[in-house]
Amino acid sequence: MPIRVMHVGLHKSGSTFLQKTVFPALSDVNYLEGFALGNYLRRGDADKAKIPLISTEGGLGWPYPITQGPNFERLDYLIGLFSITHVILVVREFESWTRSLYFQTIKEGGTLGIDEWCRRNTGLARWRNVQSELELRMAAQGVKLLVLSQEQLRENRDRFLSELCEFIGVKVPQLAQSGSHNVSRYGTLTIALARMANRIIPNGTLRTLLRGWKVDPRDQLLFGKLGRITEALSSGKIRVPRGNDA
Repeated sequence: MPIRVMHVGLHKSGSTFLQKTVFPALSDVNYLEGFALGNYLRRGDADKAKIPLISTEGGLGWPYPITQGPNFERLDYLIGLFSITHVILVVREFESWTRSLYFQTIKEGGTLGIDEWCRRNTGLARWRNVQSELELRMAAQGVKLLVLSQEQLRENRDRFLSELCEFIGVKVPQLAQSGSHNVSRYGTLTIALARMANRIIPNGTLRTLLRGWKVDPRDQLLFGKLGRITEALSSGKIRVPRGNDA
């Protein structure tokens, strides 16, 4: 059977770097972000000589803003639909991952404090064991699984890429040493002000008012110069409540 590879996230675990920098640079790979694989399978062009690689953070469902836990049935369906033979999962230390998911929720207009968000997000704890559960499921289906971590990517990028490429069966690409990473700010004052702004001007309303502007003013708080000031004035980072950390 021809090799067909699917990267299934997790969210907030280096996916942007893989999707924008690594996967497009792989030789002998036909990289298909999202669900473009459906179109690929219907074509008869020369690209079929390359290994198809689909990347979708939603392969196991979505862990924010509120989650019921990983959706293994969804992944099983996608594997069968696209005849996937190899699955790549990138995980992250649970407390750091939870805090990043919360930041993403705030970025998208959330207003809950982290304690209340974790309390309502009852399915979040089910993601703790996603690796072990996926290992059992893939073994039962005869699908090869590679599990890497965001911490590996940050500490030793060359080794991370070597393991990834060996799994797919392609050469390691030559990448620039400096890679871009999403910036997340977790200062207590930064998050408090962002929540306040979200309550005053919901995201949909803000987008309508600022249509045509290149920068959302709240980006200055979460990613720009204003955020540097609020981070310096914060009493510390927001903390994942006890019972939700690793």
